[in-house]
Amino acid sequence: MSQTIKFANRSIEIAKFREFVATRNPCKRVIVFRTSKSSGASEFLRHLAANQSKGSVSIYMDMAAGGVSQLADALKEYRDQRFLCRLGNLLQAGPLAGLLSRIVTASSAALLPLARIGVTALIGIGEGIVVAPFPSSAASRICRMAVTWPKPEVYFFLDNTQKKASEIIQLTHACASDEHYAHVRFVLAVTDEMEGDLPYASFRRRLPFRTAAVAEEAFQPIDARFVAAISAIKGLEFQSDDYDRLAKLAGNDMWVLLDYLEGTYQAADSGELTQMAKFVIRLLCTADQPLRRSDMRLLTLRSEQVVGTPAEFDASIDELRRLRLIEQSTAEDGDSLVMLTTNSAMPIRELRQRDVENLAVARDLYDFFTEAERTKSARHSDAALAQLLYRLSHDIDPAAVPSRAQTLVRIAMSQGSTADAERYIEIAQRRQGIPSLHDLFVQVALFVSLQDYVRAKAVLDRISKAEFGRYRILRILDAVALNRIRDHDESNRQIDRLLNEGGSDEEKALLVSYKIGGLLHEERWEDATAVLHQWAPQLQRAANYPYFLRNVAAVHMLSPKQDLDAAERMLDQAIRSFSANRDAFGEATTLCNYGVVKAYLGDIESARQYFRQSYSRLSILGTQHIQESGTNLGTALMLLGQFDLAQRHMVKLLPMMEMNYPRAITEANLAMLEMLLDQKTAAVARMRALIPASDEINIPDCARHVRYAGALIENVAGNTARSTKLLEDAEARGGMTPELARIRQAISSGPLEPRDAFRLYRNDWMQYWSQNPLQMLPATTLTAQPEFDHVTQDV
Repeated sequence: MSQTIKFANRSIEIAKFREFVATRNPCKRVIVFRTSKSSGASEFLRHLAANQSKGSVSIYMDMAAGGVSQLADALKEYRDQRFLCRLGNLLQAGPLAGLLSRIVTASSAALLPLARIGVTALIGIGEGIVVAPFPSSAASRICRMAVTWPKPEVYFFLDNTQKKASEIIQLTHACASDEHYAHVRFVLAVTDEMEGDLPYASFRRRLPFRTAAVAEEAFQPIDARFVAAISAIKGLEFQSDDYDRLAKLAGNDMWVLLDYLEGTYQAADSGELTQMAKFVIRLLCTADQPLRRSDMRLLTLRSEQVVGTPAEFDASIDELRRLRLIEQSTAEDGDSLVMLTTNSAMPIRELRQRDVENLAVARDLYDFFTEAERTKSARHSDAALAQLLYRLSHDIDPAAVPSRAQTLVRIAMSQGSTADAERYIEIAQRRQGIPSLHDLFVQVALFVSLQDYVRAKAVLDRISKAEFGRYRILRILDAVALNRIRDHDESNRQIDRLLNEGGSDEEKALLVSYKIGGLLHEERWEDATAVLHQWAPQLQRAANYPYFLRNVAAVHMLSPKQDLDAAERMLDQAIRSFSANRDAFGEATTLCNYGVVKAYLGDIESARQYFRQSYSRLSILGTQHIQESGTNLGTALMLLGQFDLAQRHMVKLLPMMEMNYPRAITEANLAMLEMLLDQKTAAVARMRALIPASDEINIPDCARHVRYAGALIENVAGNTARSTKLLEDAEARGGMTPELARIRQAISSGPLEPRDAFRLYRNDWMQYWSQNPLQMLPATTLTAQPEFDHVTQDV
């Protein structure tokens, strides 16, 4: 550091930071300061950033007020200013500054190709990528700008890390992906370990750096020694008992302590606040989220709970800010966001406990934002309104909870990634009290829609048997989850029981499609065909019949007795219906399945075009939807001989995939490409790790696929015994198949050439089955007496 930091009260933390900066071989990449609100962490981080060496790049960002995108903007601004300064000094032409400022954009664009040198395995980076970057492009922008010549140390001082934990995890993974980013380091402050989108324990586990590269330091509490250090700096002397007393009065709030030392502290209580100030606090407590200042001003004018003018409202905001009960940040459109700084201050605790008065405030909020939703107010986003109204509707409008739950999951499914979707749901749910039944099945529906069936089943298992039996929707979701975790026997028993009870056509279409999917995974071709012929004529009036067609067309593709014309007709009908209904997700996923038909017909170029269309459209809806189309696109590119493009595409795709059938296929494809490109060691290592991991998927065909690929790669690498053992294992799992016979015959003469092995590799194609159950089922399915409207029988 270039100068001594004048922060004597944080000597331990400063020493820890200096140790972090000085550590080399191995270099520490992250230091986390764990602290509490009002501890002075923000000022501390700003001071550290301001006093870093001039040879390094130091960017401070409060993640409560911005995200990784704003961090990228700040880094770009810093880099552009530095570029102008260096160029101006070089030319010694001060008057040219105006001209130079106008060419910054062009110069920045010119520098970007240099920044890409050496970049590998990073989402959204590299020429020739199949589609535009994904929503994580902010991370790629940061990494591109960080790779400069010469490379200075780059420090990101990120305050309130817990507010954007998932975004920071994505950024750290990008910076850990290549040695070119080894000079990028993170100084993080976590001010509330249970707040935000990811608890600290989970955040710490998901950091991509090894333990030796991460330092942690808990901020020292405000105790008598702390008070003594601050007092000495300010030239104040107290008795030893006074230091203890002041520490207790401060309540671990550094700003309160400083006010006490300066003799200016005023302890606020609810009795001293104006009625307008109390109403502002009630609005924030009841909403349980930040609110726009403009909305709060309008609410004070509309509400019968308070009387006042706009000037009085502004004065109340200023008063609460002076008392440090609220804070403001600037929204992207220039408005201000107002939020509580704490929930523990006495006036906030008192006002939060007044349930009757707060219920009236909740009604004001619900009516105001429901009207904003109805009128399509340009100032409010559907996503923000859906969260607030869902939470408020539990107390104000219980009958609307099912429809608001549908809206919530629909919007969650359009978030940029699985983590974003989960965070969106978590924010929407109430933070106090026991989760409602709707809260639980909103979670289940999200996990089912995201194809995370293990977590869906875990939530379902938390529900009591009494409630489980009364609510049909829970049993429907449980049957689906069991089907997808491959407990097909139990799933089929539940599906048959639900079908026998009756229910809507939409429910039956959903259940039958999943039953057929389970039968196909077990390779019970005749049973799947029989169920299709039994139910298809009965379900044509169901609103979700296009999804039924999209799914069950697979019967005609996967069965040994293929009928690709029949599959094509079903998918044609589904696409027309989705297009007429303006269902972008349904149409895009069906395009992928249509491409599978073309692939089975041998028209790989046409298949590639359908896969690319599907992949491009679904990437707009979020990375959680791209696994099937992304896998198929990589396979098609590989079969068309575009090996470099296929490899870049797969490397980019893998970090966004969970371990499931599509990922297993993508990994096997990538290993085959590595074999072709003479990267045998990497190919062997990949397959040896993949085979045991893919066995957890519990799909027979998946197990066979990876063993066939592994046997071919081991043979090319000269590992004959391993190759033979993998084929024996495949036969034990699924019997003799034509593919197994061909591979065994080919390798009997010794090691194969890579291209000969590649010609023997079997290509599998992925099809979409995912859908949002809450969106596909009518609202009556989501309700039940006595809490709701619809009665179902106990089981």
